[in-house]
Amino acid sequence: MKKFFYFVFLLILLCTPVFSYGEHIKGCVVLIDKHDKTSPAEGVDVTIKETGDTLRTKAHGLFRMFIPDGFKAGETVTFLVAKDGYCIQYPLEGEHPIPADLEKKVVEIRLLPVGSKKFWSEDRIENFIKTLAEKSKEQIRPDGTPQDIDFSQAIKEWAVKYGFSAEQAKAEIDKWVAETKSKENDFHKLGLAAFAEKQFGKAESLFNKSANGKITKWTALKTQEQQLADDIISDLRLAGDAAYNNYEFHKAIENYENALSFIVKDKQPRLWGAIQTKIGNANEQQGIRTEAQKTHDHLKQAILCYRNALQVYTRDQLPQDWAMTQN
Repeated sequence: MKKFFYFVFLLILLCTPVFSYGEHIKGCVVLIDKHDKTSPAEGVDVTIKETGDTLRTKAHGLFRMFIPDGFKAGETVTFLVAKDGYCIQYPLEGEHPIPADLEKKVVEIRLLPVGSKKFWSEDRIENFIKTLAEKSKEQIRPDGTPQDIDFSQAIKEWAVKYGFSAEQAKAEIDKWVAETKSKENDFHKLGLAAFAEKQFGKAESLFNKSANGKITKWTALKTQEQQLADDIISDLRLAGDAAYNNYEFHKAIENYENALSFIVKDKQPRLWGAIQTKIGNANEQQGIRTEAQKTHDHLKQAILCYRNALQVYTRDQLPQDWAMTQN
């Protein structure tokens, strides 16, 4: 009877849904004074905007909050901090990527007094213009023109947030634009400057120049990456061949499988098929030298690899490779 009740208890336990609340993200909130000295902000509310979850900071301004399921490392969450007379300096707009190492990384949220001139940083102004580029699209009308686009309301809201007037904010933006145009050769920043001046055609051209320069660099990096991958495949393939000739077929399998992980089947089908065949051959040799179930496993794997190779070794296109694999 006891066993029966124990079984029923286990069944209920196993059938009860387990709710996952995700990982934790750790952080601390600090106050920055006019001399750049920091002090912990204890007892302030921190909220993750995307979920609405709120916690109060503890000693040393520390907090530890759940990351909801579906959020991955590198994705951005937005922190909101409620403290009268203060606003977030960094991370910009409270946005921070989820750390890859949640145990070691502590997200620091820096608060400045509202009205601090330290808010007028280049990165903040640039970030505002990027936001403006998205928000201003809401003003597009069927009978409108580029001249109708008005930034004044967005500038006012942004200024008030940090304790300034719209006129002060506009002056700082104009100052940044003038400095950028006089000394920068960065097409991205020049594009932002042109956008701030509502020279949208010029901004488009500059952003395209910036993108094209980066595409050139990206293409070169991809070429280098592919060359490195080809070299790795060659080394691992040769390592597998060496192990095969040394009758160490288990090592040969390991090396060939490692090589296979660097091959994209659709881009290098013949090479993919060749490595599959090598894995099949090594499994076949290992299989006839082992006992009982292991023999069956290796031979089964060999057959699977040969079949994989035949996916790309068609009789019409690669008759010689097809025939060798059939044998």
